Amino acid sequence: MHYPCDTCGQYKIPSLTVDGIVHNNSKILLIKRSKQDEPFFDSYALPGGFVDYGETCEKAVVREVWEETGLKTEVNQLIGSYSKPQRDPRRHIVSLSYSLSIVSGQLKNSSETRDIDWYDLDALPELAFDHADMIADFRQKNRLYGQYNGWDLGKKLIFCSHSRHFMHASLLICKYVIDKECVPINSFTNFGYFLYELVPRHDIAESINNIINRCDEQWVFGPITEGVRMEINMCRQMGKPIRFFQILENEHPVLIKETAEESLRIADEQQFL
Repeated sequence: MHYPCDTCGQYKIPSLTVDGIVHNNSKILLIKRSKQDEPFFDSYALPGGFVDYGETCEKAVVREVWEETGLKTEVNQLIGSYSKPQRDPRRHIVSLSYSLSIVSGQLKNSSETRDIDWYDLDALPELAFDHADMIADFRQKNRLYGQYNGWDLGKKLIFCSHSRHFMHASLLICKYVIDKECVPINSFTNFGYFLYELVPRHDIAESINNIINRCDEQWVFGPITEGVRMEINMCRQMGKPIRFFQILENEHPVLIKETAEESLRIADEQQFL
């Protein structure tokens, strides 16, 4: 049944919004709403907003996420539509939720946000609107089967960071990660040293960054050189867990043991500067 507007006489129709699920493995990016004249002030929510006239929903969600978080993203998939008339106390507003992955940018607050941070999927704060339902649907859509023909498909993907000074230890590092029941992704075993200049270095760096984006954690082996530091900064920006390891080549057999980040920085200064 159509209902005319009391003011203009035109038919009332729902408004359209989009909400972005920016995810990093087991973490979700949430904002804290800052506008006091809007519902759910000071509550946690997914970044999002209204679709502009003449704008696609996919462009709208990328724009809204960028405006509210400072991150450039790309759409992965449509998670669902949410259309209950009472889901927004202002009026009947339909929202489409999308999952997105980070392309570039740095987290920063906007006029619409009091805070931005990553939150573990299993420890989320109370959320505004029906955003908890959106995240639940996202989790269901992205659930992986644990086993396939007896193989464990739930193992973590580990991005192995180490400088070219330990290029010779790439296979040993991969063995260490596999022994820890994880899956190693090592750029030196994938690309050698920048594919030995067969392609532009920028293309290799871009490929490595895409791999980092898809890994669950970063493990840093050996001294932290400039290139390794850039990878650490990228992983921190994405909210990925990071662990640090020493490679003790004077031991027989070679010993790898977990350590603090600061000890690797000192080792870097002493050995390579």
